[in-house]
Amino acid sequence: MDFSSLSQGEKLVGLGALAVIAVYVIFELITEDYFVNYIAILLAAFILGVLWMKLQRPGTRLAVPPSSLLRVSGYLLLVFGVVLFIDQLKDDIFDAPGATVAAALILYGACALAGYGAKQLD
Repeated sequence: MDFSSLSQGEKLVGLGALAVIAVYVIFELITEDYFVNYIAILLAAFILGVLWMKLQRPGTRLAVPPSSLLRVSGYLLLVFGVVLFIDQLKDDIFDAPGATVAAALILYGACALAGYGAKQLD
């Protein structure tokens, strides 16, 4: 795969989505310390799918341009991260065990990174 064909915003959105998937695999499937909402996982998988289609099948024409799909998905992931942060802040997430706090902070950062990448696509 030639990642040089992706813009900086597309790379950041993809990196944020990859980090969401990594938090899910490490902290939910392996250690069972933190629950990642399936909306975030589906958005991240969608983002990675759009990037895969853009890289592997550059001639594929979609009804909506891939950059628009990535922009909307990145912003949705950012909004979801902010809502999740506020909800978990009310539940005293920072009083939880260390692994849970680390997973939550990584997830918030991944959502913010995807949102920042979406901003770069404007």
